[in-house]
Amino acid sequence: MVCIQLSQRAWLKKVEMAVSNGNILMIESIGQDIDAILDPLLSRQFVKKGKTFTVKLGSEDVEMSP
Repeated sequence: MVCIQLSQRAWLKKVEMAVSNGNILMIESIGQDIDAILDPLLSRQFVKKGKTFTVKLGSEDVEMSP
């Protein structure tokens, strides 16, 4: 399980690692405003490439763990 806060440094890298490793991700103290970078992940905008699924986080496509 990976716990992050959007105020900490390198939070996006931790999100990418959690998604690619298949870890549970918990975002603490998120408040009312959610960063737009997380929208594709929260709305499940997954793209199938071959046998794997990817999701766009920021400018990168992150391969998801099954």
